[in-house]
Amino acid sequence: MHFGKASRSLSVTQSTLSSGIRELEISLGITLVERTNRSVSFTTAGEKITDRARYVLMQVEDPVTEAKSFTDPLALPLKLGAIPTIASFAMGNFAYALQKPNPGSHLYIREHTTANLIAELLDNKLDLALLALLALLALPYDVGRVETRVIYRDIGFAWRKGHSRQSVLEEVMSRLAPPIT
Repeated sequence: MHFGKASRSLSVTQSTLSSGIRELEISLGITLVERTNRSVSFTTAGEKITDRARYVLMQVEDPVTEAKSFTDPLALPLKLGAIPTIASFAMGNFAYALQKPNPGSHLYIREHTTANLIAELLDNKLDLALLALLALLALPYDVGRVETRVIYRDIGFAWRKGHSRQSVLEEVMSRLAPPIT
């Protein structure tokens, strides 16, 4: 973490940013950031709180974007998860394929384990996950609530059955990887 870059991106001074983080730490009663003379890094709690805050921000949808979604279903943010071994190879191409025809689209990408991605799909925290489908067989979840589409060997998309944006997910998947015939 670099306080200088972070403060510039927020248009505040480093001391203002540092004070704000310190106030948050006092309010929460935990240390979020380890500070030394040479570096600043998140504590385990800080990483978890930051991850949760990013997720909360992902969930906040702008009313203008919501209104646009009635004429352009891809105007709403799409939350896509992937296992790390796939994400590093595929996500850049996927982001490009989605955003080239829809420059205003918002794509949120998370990396996690298969088990966590499935849990997030079932909890409606993700719209779509890209993972190794064979790993689903070993999960303690009701994977009967998950639909899948193979895109290459055992790699495929997974989503929650009955997703409210099913037609959008179908369009997204067809853009990213046409069905295998």
